[in-house]
Amino acid sequence: MLYNLDYSILVFFAAMFVFTAALWISGLIPDIMSKVPNPVPDHNHTIRNNAIISIVSLTLSQILSNVPFVSL
Repeated sequence: MLYNLDYSILVFFAAMFVFTAALWISGLIPDIMSKVPNPVPDHNHTIRNNAIISIVSLTLSQILSNVPFVSL
């Protein structure tokens, strides 16, 4: 059963988690996030808030891969 596993995929995902942790420890992720405007807790700014969250999520998930990004 273990001989059928695709170990290259397991190594890839492990490397992505290591890469993501390194970015976090280096301070790059907090620096990027400090440049992002904070969502405003107001119903009049719902579209703006959704746009901010969507753009940041899409951008970081493409850079970091989806699984490690979710763990952040």
